[in-house]
Amino acid sequence: MNAISHLEADILQRITVALTNPEQVHPKIDVQAWPDRPADFKMLHPQGAALLVYKGKKYSDNVKNDDKAEFELAVMARTLHEPSTEVTLGTGMYELLSTCIDALHGWRSEHATRPLTIVSDSFNTYGEGVWSYSIRFIVPVFPRINLPPTIGPWAEAADGAGVNAPHLNQTTYLFEPQIFDPKSI
Repeated sequence: MNAISHLEADILQRITVALTNPEQVHPKIDVQAWPDRPADFKMLHPQGAALLVYKGKKYSDNVKNDDKAEFELAVMARTLHEPSTEVTLGTGMYELLSTCIDALHGWRSEHATRPLTIVSDSFNTYGEGVWSYSIRFIVPVFPRINLPPTIGPWAEAADGAGVNAPHLNQTTYLFEPQIFDPKSI
């Protein structure tokens, strides 16, 4: 697994635990990574869903500063306020947002260099009886500039002497992409 996948798994686990009541086995809403085909996603859970997506990374140009990975948690709920029942389910949008923010803000994944910081939350949409909000946050991670290449023929040798990357025209690849030539049209 790569660093983004590790962070994603850690964050999903943290949200899952926060949204699971002590007497329950499963969280009160569906918690998962953003679907591969978002256009086909339909919220089927009777209460709501939380979907996590990696938005990108801002790379540091200084080895003393962390890179900053940005994630977004889309939270969906059938009600904006807590449903009016005798039992408090904690599944109204405001309650879900508060629970997720409290679980994430200031928490540190073992794959991060420092605690996570909430950047913002905002209303997305309302449609077909579902409220949707987003929570955006930054996870400080190890600077890429500090890390030597670890795969490929140019990875740093065990004795510390690096090997230069091959020229792009060398035929040492398993996959050779076709180069588009506009003159060929």
